[in-house]
Amino acid sequence: CPCAMGLATPTAVMVGTSRAAEMGILFKNAESLERTRSVDTVVFDKTATITSGVPEVVDVISYDHFAVRDILLAAGSVEARSEHALARAVLVKVESMGLELQDASHVRAVPGLGVYGEVNGQAVSVGNAMYMSSLGIEVPTTLSNDTTSNLSFVSIDGVVRGRIAFQDQLRDGAEDAVAAMIDMGLDVILISGDQEGPVELIAREAGISRFESGVLPSEKSQLISQMQSEGKIVAMVGDGINDAPALTQADVGIAMGGGTDSAIEASDITLIHDDIGNVGKSIALSKMSMRTIKQNLFWAFSYNILLIPIASGLLYSVFHSDGVLLQLRWALGEHGFLNPIVAAIAMSVSSISVVMNSLTLRYKSLVS
Repeated sequence: CPCAMGLATPTAVMVGTSRAAEMGILFKNAESLERTRSVDTVVFDKTATITSGVPEVVDVISYDHFAVRDILLAAGSVEARSEHALARAVLVKVESMGLELQDASHVRAVPGLGVYGEVNGQAVSVGNAMYMSSLGIEVPTTLSNDTTSNLSFVSIDGVVRGRIAFQDQLRDGAEDAVAAMIDMGLDVILISGDQEGPVELIAREAGISRFESGVLPSEKSQLISQMQSEGKIVAMVGDGINDAPALTQADVGIAMGGGTDSAIEASDITLIHDDIGNVGKSIALSKMSMRTIKQNLFWAFSYNILLIPIASGLLYSVFHSDGVLLQLRWALGEHGFLNPIVAAIAMSVSSISVVMNSLTLRYKSLVS
């Protein structure tokens, strides 16, 4: 029955990956499907992964007699070339106020920290407190007292002139998705380059007990590596260019379909519909597919172990003298040799059983 053994693995992989595709889960290859079953730790990036990725400007405070419009205009002018979600939020706010951006020169961005540019001959820096500190710029205490929002400070000519506060919303279904993964026995961790306050707020809303804040893009992959050194099998879920190294470092990289091309290229799984509930489902489907493969191989080998010796005449030594019982002659003939017709039917049944068992993958329930 060699057909059953040959069909055992590819049929289960084919059915498993096709069902995944119907749900919006794309496995890069069969190896990705197999490796995902071993995941015991899921690490989420925050912005645009577990959150909606559309932060809004909720507050702008000026300092040292600067006007709010001047703070936004300076920030928007240097952020215009950035693809970061916070930069887009600033531009939306600037547009809503009817302000006209000015040309910025010598613009350079520092991933995870901020951006610098020159506007009308003035040096403008926009970024978090760590970025300001790296530039040797002091942030007034009165501007850094909001612990629930992401804060970007705006400095002009080396002096902080104001701050912009942002808030992002938890992605729909995130809380249920996290709860389902925890029920599966998975450790769920949230990491972000944002300040501790807003990261803790999102983690608490999502039901995640462990989080890491202030993690630079270059440090994300190091954090994944550290977890792996502790014996964890890690899946990293991200969407941005900054997440690509961590997605590559993880045992299984999972990219949101609406993310950047570099993140998708670095991942093993792509979630087409940006539904993080599919993270848990992809792991459950992988485990189910591997279980089905083992079942298929068991039945295929069982057929071979049982029937090949019979077809080879093993029972002849039992029946050659007295003959086969009348009731069994339809299958074993007169002297214990397997009837070729029965052997052909058995071979077909073995292949059919493997295929049918694989097809049950389409109807088995996954995590909700």
